[in-house]
Amino acid sequence: MRWGVLKAELDRVKGLNVELESKNKKLSEDLAAAEAKMVVAVGTSGKEAIGEHQSPKFKDIQKLIVIADKLERSKVKKKATPEAIFRKASSIPSPTTTIHVNSESKSIERKSPPNQCLPPSMALNYFTP
Repeated sequence: MRWGVLKAELDRVKGLNVELESKNKKLSEDLAAAEAKMVVAVGTSGKEAIGEHQSPKFKDIQKLIVIADKLERSKVKKKATPEAIFRKASSIPSPTTTIHVNSESKSIERKSPPNQCLPPSMALNYFTP
């Protein structure tokens, strides 16, 4: 009878151990991801300071993040080639603009430029019948 109790206790403890190892693995991955985000946010100057305390697994994850970032940037550059820009521009329909004139709008007052051709007295004589 005592053997059965011990066996049940051993099975329960093994189950708890598996659960703890699983949680530990998840927390380690979360920590590595958080540290990777922090390194990316800080930039290259912070990599050396944080790098001293990194595990080999974290360093591998960090390298993968840097490589993925570089690949993403190269994809963006390839998408912005002149051929792609011209292709996109030719497929864009030309905009149609409609101008609405408000009849109640106030006219803008301007000073007319001085008449350099005829003096005012001559202009009156010239245009009167």
